[in-house]
Amino acid sequence: MQDTLVLFNVKKGSFGLPINHVVSIEKISEISRIPNMPEYMLGIVNIRGQIIPVIDMSNLLFNQKNEIVETLAMFL
Repeated sequence: MQDTLVLFNVKKGSFGLPINHVVSIEKISEISRIPNMPEYMLGIVNIRGQIIPVIDMSNLLFNQKNEIVETLAMFL
Protein backbone atom coordinates (compact mmCIF):
# COMPACT_ATOMS: atom_id res chain seq x y z
CA MET A 1 0.00 0.00 0.00
CA GLN A 2 1.38 3.40 -0.95
CA ASP A 3 1.36 6.45 1.32
CA THR A 4 0.18 9.79 0.01
CA LEU A 5 3.00 12.30 0.44
CA VAL A 6 3.13 16.04 1.02
CA LEU A 7 5.98 17.20 -1.23
CA PHE A 8 8.20 20.18 -0.46
CA ASN A 9 11.54 21.64 -1.49
CA VAL A 10 14.49 22.60 0.66
CA LYS A 11 17.16 24.39 -1.37
CA LYS A 12 17.79 22.08 -4.34
CA GLY A 13 16.35 18.96 -2.71
CA SER A 14 12.81 17.58 -2.95
CA PHE A 15 11.35 15.75 0.02
CA GLY A 16 8.09 14.11 1.03
CA LEU A 17 6.31 13.46 4.30
CA PRO A 18 3.52 10.90 4.65
CA ILE A 19 0.33 12.95 4.80
CA ASN A 20 -0.91 11.00 7.83
CA HIS A 21 2.10 12.42 9.77
CA VAL A 22 1.11 16.03 8.97
CA VAL A 23 -1.48 17.68 11.22
CA SER A 24 -1.56 20.99 9.33
CA ILE A 25 0.44 23.35 7.15
CA GLU A 26 0.73 26.85 8.59
CA LYS A 27 2.07 30.19 7.43
CA ILE A 28 5.15 31.30 9.32
CA SER A 29 4.00 33.53 12.17
CA GLU A 30 6.01 35.58 14.63
CA ILE A 31 8.93 33.45 15.81
CA SER A 32 10.10 33.93 19.41
CA ARG A 33 13.85 33.45 19.55
CA ILE A 34 15.39 31.36 22.31
CA PRO A 35 19.02 31.99 23.32
CA ASN A 36 21.70 29.29 23.16
CA MET A 37 19.84 27.04 20.71
CA PRO A 38 21.48 25.27 17.75
CA GLU A 39 21.66 27.39 14.56
CA TYR A 40 18.97 25.29 12.84
CA MET A 41 16.50 26.01 15.69
CA LEU A 42 14.88 29.33 14.79
CA GLY A 43 12.74 29.54 17.93
CA ILE A 44 9.15 28.79 18.85
CA VAL A 45 5.68 29.86 17.68
CA ASN A 46 2.27 29.71 19.29
CA ILE A 47 -0.20 27.89 17.04
CA ARG A 48 -3.73 27.70 18.47
CA GLY A 49 -2.39 27.70 22.03
CA GLN A 50 0.36 25.14 21.43
CA ILE A 51 4.05 26.06 21.58
CA ILE A 52 5.77 24.60 18.50
CA PRO A 53 9.53 24.57 17.79
CA VAL A 54 10.55 26.05 14.42
CA ILE A 55 13.43 24.28 12.66
CA ASP A 56 15.17 25.64 9.56
CA MET A 57 15.41 22.45 7.49
CA SER A 58 17.79 24.15 5.04
CA ASN A 59 20.22 24.78 7.87
CA LEU A 60 19.70 21.34 9.43
CA LEU A 61 20.11 19.36 6.19
CA PHE A 62 22.48 21.52 4.15
CA ASN A 63 24.10 23.85 6.70
CA GLN A 64 22.69 26.85 4.76
CA LYS A 65 20.50 29.40 6.51
CA ASN A 66 17.13 30.09 4.91
CA GLU A 67 15.77 33.61 4.64
CA ILE A 68 12.42 33.82 6.41
CA VAL A 69 9.86 35.27 4.00
CA GLU A 70 6.06 35.43 4.01
CA THR A 71 5.75 32.63 1.44
CA LEU A 72 7.38 30.03 3.69
CA ALA A 73 5.19 27.47 5.41
CA MET A 74 5.73 25.06 8.25
CA PHE A 75 4.49 21.53 8.75
CA LEU A 76 2.99 20.48 12.06
